[in-house]
Amino acid sequence: RFKCDWSSDVCSSDLWYSSGGASAQTQTGQQACPLGYSCNGGVKTPCNAGTFANVTKMTSCLNCPSGKTSTAGSERAAHY
Repeated sequence: RFKCDWSSDVCSSDLWYSSGGASAQTQTGQQACPLGYSCNGGVKTPCNAGTFANVTKMTSCLNCPSGKTSTAGSERAAHY
């Protein structure tokens, strides 16, 4: 299982998620949180409908501005 030493910049925050392997016990690395997702505690979660993540390494998704919407896992908000 991949272990962070938490002194490196790569593993020092929730901006990354664990990857590789078939389970938490066999994870082999860390990846930057991708567009359309938020990452917390090493787990990536797609943004809910009505929210988006337009940059990598987000710890929470942004609410769509008034007059715009999005589907789950969106990278940007779109007009209705």
